[in-house]
Amino acid sequence: MTKHNSSRTRLPMLLSGVATAALLLSGCTGNGAEENDAAGAADDSAVQAGSCGSIPEMTPNDPNTLLGEMSEEVQAAYQGYPYEVKKSQWQDWKPDHDGPYTAAMVTDPPTNPFQVALYESMRNTLAENDVELIAEYAPASHADVPQQLQQFEEAISQDPDIIFFLPLAPDSTSRCSCQCS
Repeated sequence: MTKHNSSRTRLPMLLSGVATAALLLSGCTGNGAEENDAAGAADDSAVQAGSCGSIPEMTPNDPNTLLGEMSEEVQAAYQGYPYEVKKSQWQDWKPDHDGPYTAAMVTDPPTNPFQVALYESMRNTLAENDVELIAEYAPASHADVPQQLQQFEEAISQDPDIIFFLPLAPDSTSRCSCQCS
């Protein structure tokens, strides 16, 4: 009797497993030979236009064409940048004293290789130019905007010549950064 019950429960489980696998695999199939041949003859414009698996090209909001003055590599880095590209209000800034200079960094948490490389590059560039990094802060999580604002205030209290600030929420931090200018 146990053998009979065992085979009765195995068959529905086997059939449900096969049905699930068939449904999953059906999503991976093509559209048919005729459509595949036609697609093969076409250029890659469908992929560029946003078909499945492609990354859409999102040009940055650059009304003054400031990125046109930059290298192609820099321009490519702004793909998908959601904010208006503006000239830095600090472009003509000059220090009020001769060196040595000091800096502070308030950044995102270094949770991916890009951020780690960026921060290391910033540290190296500062060191190569004899700028002392006197404070370096990063919140514990990407969601902790209040902690980052507190760290920014702490960086201000250290009185560096410059603060490199990569805000988690730029819109939320504009009031805070206006206080120190």
